[in-house]
Amino acid sequence: MASPTFSKAGVTTLTFSDGESFPITRTDSKRQLRGIAMGGSVKILTLSSNQEQYIDLIFNQLTSTDITNIKAFLDDANINWSANTFTYTDSESNTFTVRFWNDALIYNRIFLNLYAVSIRLRVET
Repeated sequence: MASPTFSKAGVTTLTFSDGESFPITRTDSKRQLRGIAMGGSVKILTLSSNQEQYIDLIFNQLTSTDITNIKAFLDDANINWSANTFTYTDSESNTFTVRFWNDALIYNRIFLNLYAVSIRLRVET
């Protein structure tokens, strides 16, 4: 299996040193705000009738170099975190046009020079 990558023309391709951990979660949802009114009734506001798709990636053994490379990729003006799309190629060579969809890049040190990272990608259609 190939290592997963993030790529975009004009940006250095990011190849992860560790493959995704399984399972990889793919989610379909609608853009809705949900809440409960003062009287206890459920209120739903649908923002879009289109379904949205997300891919949740989990990496459990990334190096500090991987973390530096992820930050450099996201910081590139052609990506600018969530502002622009890029191509995600999974370990089975499937490609998706995606957008980084985390509020922040959170990486947990799990051992010496190894980190765990969760990344949410929004699939663009």
